[in-house]
Amino acid sequence: MLDIFLTNKIPSTQAGWTDELIRVASIFNEFDGEPFDYDQIIDRFATISRRVPDARDSADYRDEYGAYGSYLGLMNFERSSTGGGWICRINKRAQSLLCDVLPDPEAYMRLQLSLFQYPNPIGFRFQANGSIVIEHWSLDKRIRQIRDGIKTAPFRLLMRVLLALAEDFGSNEAVLTYAEIWTCLFNQPHAVGTFDPDGRELASQVMRFRGSSHGTVQVPANALRNLHIVTHTGLISYRRPRSLVLEPDAADQNTDLGRIAREVAYLPIHFPTPEASSSDDEIKDWTLEVLRSGEWARYYSGGEIETDAADTILQPIFTLDATLLNDPNYGPGAPLHDLVEASRIRGRRLLSRKASPEETQILREKANFQHRAIVNLLATRLRAAGINPLSNIFIDVAAEMPSKKMLFEVKSCQSINMLSQVRKGVSQLYEYRYRHLSLRGAKPVLVLETRPSNESDWIVEYLIRDRGIALCWLEGDETLAAPSACGDCLAPIVHRLEA
Repeated sequence: MLDIFLTNKIPSTQAGWTDELIRVASIFNEFDGEPFDYDQIIDRFATISRRVPDARDSADYRDEYGAYGSYLGLMNFERSSTGGGWICRINKRAQSLLCDVLPDPEAYMRLQLSLFQYPNPIGFRFQANGSIVIEHWSLDKRIRQIRDGIKTAPFRLLMRVLLALAEDFGSNEAVLTYAEIWTCLFNQPHAVGTFDPDGRELASQVMRFRGSSHGTVQVPANALRNLHIVTHTGLISYRRPRSLVLEPDAADQNTDLGRIAREVAYLPIHFPTPEASSSDDEIKDWTLEVLRSGEWARYYSGGEIETDAADTILQPIFTLDATLLNDPNYGPGAPLHDLVEASRIRGRRLLSRKASPEETQILREKANFQHRAIVNLLATRLRAAGINPLSNIFIDVAAEMPSKKMLFEVKSCQSINMLSQVRKGVSQLYEYRYRHLSLRGAKPVLVLETRPSNESDWIVEYLIRDRGIALCWLEGDETLAAPSACGDCLAPIVHRLEA
């Protein structure tokens, strides 16, 4: 009865997919509050499209990235107060959790997947003139779901059963194979026909199935193809062959992760849907109405969740790996690698284990869209000057030249958090230079998203004159600028020296 979860247009199989989520959210954020312009959005997303240019068509944005807005709730559109058009609005929680200095994509995914349900009004296109086009395939699927009595929040269903397996049969049994999900859950009316399923009864059914003909079930090739998206919540991991495993701490209700898991599993809200007796036209009218009115957007942005529940679901998840404290390959003193290779190493480390709280913070800051853009621009300028940019998990960029060494710390920032980011950057530069023996004596350079100005203008002199730290900043999208006082070390790298 339920053969897909989300859509195959969200390719979330890789551990680094959350970087893509952050990147897409950051682009949507550029359009926040702007009149809806389909062509502008297409052109902006064309810069990160995975398709070759001559394969592009007018559906690229919808096919590749439009699904992020509709299926994951990153963006919605509200009616303009001046006429029949639409205004772009980014989900405010997406803005704070994905576009902030320290992104937390796992928290965002926990919330959105908890709210995602079938039936839903997803599968539409907004038109600049203020109309909405409902896609036929999505309407047909919605009608079938309503007729079949499907009422389910798939992620909550999975969490209820996994928790029941852990509580009733032991934490080692808190596993769901795709065959079990297909047979015992998604194809069972009593599992997907209610927003309040009996997790214990379903867990018992899974255990009975597990002891019988489990190995003979063939799951259709395209079914359950997006279940891996739940692994980006921090509550579930993937095990080969094709199994979902509850994180050990989530099975314990006395841990933070356990409390989060139970809040997700028993979230008591859902979006009201038409009755099974509704006509096709009534279901279509319902779809148009909840989209035009913004009711679905308010629900899917978490507007109906109680504050305490939202705070629990959205709290950061940190897992400390104490062995890292004595790991010579960990921390600022770890070996430096070419910038591209260092990124691959970060990805491999994320796949192999949980990060410590400190490392998690560093990696989240590196995942920030603007932070990555500045690092890439800086690396391009260094290479153009004949200098190979180096990096490790903590150090953004280092450069070893015949006559001098340089250590760069990149900070995404705006006026509201300028001082706190500069303070962090200064302390990191001193610590990283001290802890990495090969960088002792390196010139520290702080690279900011924007120039300190107005009440923060004093920071320029403070860094250069008092601290001996060179400073540069981003102007526009592709220009690095620096004070003329930093010209002796930054002139070969920056585009412009400020008089």
